[in-house]
Parts: sequence; C-alpha cells; structure tokens
Amino acid sequence: MEEAKKKAYRHLGLTGYTSINNMLSNTKVGIFNIYSDFHNKNIQASKDLSSWLEVLMHENVNDFEYMDEDAFWKVHSDLCEKYKDYRFESAKDLFDDCLDFASKNS
Repeated sequence: MEEAKKKAYRHLGLTGYTSINNMLSNTKVGIFNIYSDFHNKNIQASKDLSSWLEVLMHENVNDFEYMDEDAFWKVHSDLCEKYKDYRFESAKDLFDDCLDFASKNS
C-alpha cells in the first residue's frame, strides 16, 4: 500500500476516535436517562464505530500489510445504513480528502 493511503487511513482512525469521544460526551448515563432510546442508540453506535476503527489500529501496527480494504469499507457501508442519522458516510469523504492531500504532497 502506498504511503499516501497509509497516511489517510491513520488520519481517519485518529479523527474517528475523536468523533467517538464527542458522541459519548453527549451521552450522560444516569438514573434518569439510562433507558432512553437515544442514549442507548448513541452508545451502540459508538461501540460499532469503535469496532470498525479498531481494524485500522491493528492494521497500522502491521503497516497495513494485511489490510482488506474491501471488507473494511463494506463494514463502513453497513454502518452508514444502520445509523443513517449519524452521517458516518462523512468518514469516506474525509479519507478521500486526506488521500488526495497526501498524494499531492508526497
């Protein structure tokens, strides 16, 4: 895998984890709202996004040698379908923008 693509994946991973932190900062688990549908969905969406991004963490350790990009983006597509209100499709836009930038500046 070319270096520009590795940089774009690394940026996506870091930005994605920041997004998870932001999602969870708005989810206060307390006695009055622990059963709220919104909070439960937010927690589940954060968990699923974290699992998807975990692939990047593992691949980064191996310098993306074994990265299955098709499978990675298939899971992303499934997340976008499952969580339509969360705008997870912007992750692909971010990746593409970073790849374009890294390719031009390598």
